[in-house]
Amino acid sequence: MGNPKNRESEGCAATSSNCVIWQGPDISFLKLCKGDSISLVMKKMADKICSLLTITSAGSYDVSCLSETNCGPKNFIEVIQLLIDTICILKEASSPTGDGVTNFAETELAVATCFQGEGVVQPLAQYVSAIGVLLCNLQTTVISQTATIVALDNSIDEMQSQIDNLP
Repeated sequence: MGNPKNRESEGCAATSSNCVIWQGPDISFLKLCKGDSISLVMKKMADKICSLLTITSAGSYDVSCLSETNCGPKNFIEVIQLLIDTICILKEASSPTGDGVTNFAETELAVATCFQGEGVVQPLAQYVSAIGVLLCNLQTTVISQTATIVALDNSIDEMQSQIDNLP
């Protein structure tokens, strides 16, 4: 892996991150346990962040059937906005009076694979609700993991400070 970069710094002891032990609490969603090496802690955090980045990447979703241009959404917010815009267009088009008033919520739609526990076809209102729940859960996870990462970063800084002060 290479030599420690802090070896030449004054007052710093050359210590492998494999020798620094996590002394914080167990963190179940990261499968992180007190006594794990900081190397393992950082790997688990990086894996979780990569997973979240994949989930919220616009490239993770094929919305080509919804986009009228060759340029699809560039980020997750644009994916959601494209879905909302498409729903609004469909609602307006399905309204018998052209004023958008219809029983559109009961329109049956083919369901994406990740939602098919509820069935291959669902009413639009139920499907949109499921998407909203998933998005809220993702947001909660991101907020929680961000707080954990900040706490872990602070702990690592403290441990590095303690290592630097070793005799």
